[in-house]
Amino acid sequence: MKKETSQVHNRLKILKSIVSDNQVLWPGFPRVDSGVDLIKYLESGPDGVYISDLKGHFIYGNKKAEELTGYSRNELIGRSYLDVGILPRKYIARATKLLAANLLGKPTGPDEFELTRKDGSSIWVEINTATIKEYDVIIVVGFVRDITYRKKLEEELKISTDLLNDTGRVAMVGGWEYDIVTGRTIWTSEIYRILNVELNYKPDLKDMAIFFAPPYLETISSAFNKLIKNGVSFDMELRLSPAKEGDKWVRIIGRASRKSGKTIRIMGTIQDITNKKKIEDLIRESEEKYRALTDNSFTGIYINMDYKLLFINQRFAEIHGYDKNELLGRDCMFLIHPEDKDNAMEKMSQLLSGQVNPITIELRRLKKDGSVIWCQMIATVINYQGQPAIMGNIIDITQKKETEQQLLTLATHDALTGLPNRVLLFERFQVAVANARRDKKKVAIMVLDLDKFKDINDTYGHSTGDKLLKAFGSKLKGVVREVDTVARLGGDEFVIMLWEINEAADSITVAKKVLDSCRHPVKINDVTIHIASSLGIAIYPDHGKTIEDLIKMADEALYYVKQHGRANYKLHSEN
Repeated sequence: MKKETSQVHNRLKILKSIVSDNQVLWPGFPRVDSGVDLIKYLESGPDGVYISDLKGHFIYGNKKAEELTGYSRNELIGRSYLDVGILPRKYIARATKLLAANLLGKPTGPDEFELTRKDGSSIWVEINTATIKEYDVIIVVGFVRDITYRKKLEEELKISTDLLNDTGRVAMVGGWEYDIVTGRTIWTSEIYRILNVELNYKPDLKDMAIFFAPPYLETISSAFNKLIKNGVSFDMELRLSPAKEGDKWVRIIGRASRKSGKTIRIMGTIQDITNKKKIEDLIRESEEKYRALTDNSFTGIYINMDYKLLFINQRFAEIHGYDKNELLGRDCMFLIHPEDKDNAMEKMSQLLSGQVNPITIELRRLKKDGSVIWCQMIATVINYQGQPAIMGNIIDITQKKETEQQLLTLATHDALTGLPNRVLLFERFQVAVANARRDKKKVAIMVLDLDKFKDINDTYGHSTGDKLLKAFGSKLKGVVREVDTVARLGGDEFVIMLWEINEAADSITVAKKVLDSCRHPVKINDVTIHIASSLGIAIYPDHGKTIEDLIKMADEALYYVKQHGRANYKLHSEN
């Protein structure tokens, strides 16, 4: 063992000898100078470091490498990562290829691998290697960085991008973005369809002009220049180049993101409005032809003059739950939700005054039975029977709005109890801490669970257990202030966060209220269930500065209560 230790130290001395003053081995490591012990240097780094021979046998691993793999270095030294089980079989061939490059004295990386930890869990890492030749022996120095969180974000981004593309295809709206700094242009897949280009086409803002008909080139060029230079938004309808796209019209919207008075990014949408333009032409040419066309439309279509509905198609009436005859001649504003009327009237006033044309607005509307629906309205000014009037399309987007709200709720709330989940709790903690610092107050984190909840589940079934958890969550909300947060982390584990308390004793008062509320049994499915709860309490900033630390401290206090009779509370600082 002494001989192996000596060899490791010798190799580390060689490693240090090739690192000159003020040089770093890997981004994130502290710089090395002549007075630093290399072993201490490697042990202090934020990433894993290992040394192996060309067969993958470990010679050395730092503390971070132990944390990443779940193995102690004594369990790994002398064994090869090709057969110890850390590296899944699907990566063996690639790892062997990298070792072959090391044999030639070549560095490798960065390479991404999904490792299997000792406990069977997975972790994504990025590995870079360098080689050191000791006499005639080559050793490999590997640097391992945990990228699990980054991979998760990449997957979520992919899901969001796929959803965005799918939504764009359904709505026939494409999104675009141009980064001023990098010059990178991004299109969603719907734009490729609208502009009829292959998906391997690399978009470039400079090429935008080739897609528009000559009469509109100066207009679009001027709009983009103003958007980039001064952040002036635009919303316009343009005809695409007939030679390239035929008779196709698009609506293009541009917005700017600015910083320190300069535009750093522009973005917007392109929507195929060819059908809408054709409908407008048909109205101007023949109202009779227009009626035949619009009555078969999937969108609600209307014409109003001085707010009176002069024309509606069948779909418009169906969206609102009326017969057509019940709506014709009536004031169109009675269909708009009272809280959205001012916004709608302002938009229509802008439209009629020529400030904008067309307008797009999402607002709530009222059906005949009194129910509320969300609709998207696209409106423009037309000449109707010799007078200016507003012609618009109505699309029911209630389901889309509900889905957006459900996704937001699922991301921030517990599915069973409807209470905030870990994500929302952590967000609110940041706000609570900011307020506490400003007002020189404290924040309490209380971790609690139901005593012997497993016995209740086993006795009455999981359905009853779920109902009990919901009831328990309601009890907790009943004993705290509205500003405080009751969250469920999972299972029967709950957290109460008390905002802006003066002293730790305030949290004890709430803890006693929680215990007192548990003295009242809960009746579920005609079964009376007696419950009890144990609590652990930690205080910011007395016991920790982060919510992770505070939850850990409160958990320790909770564990103490569990070991000493349950149905009680304990403050972390108590003996």
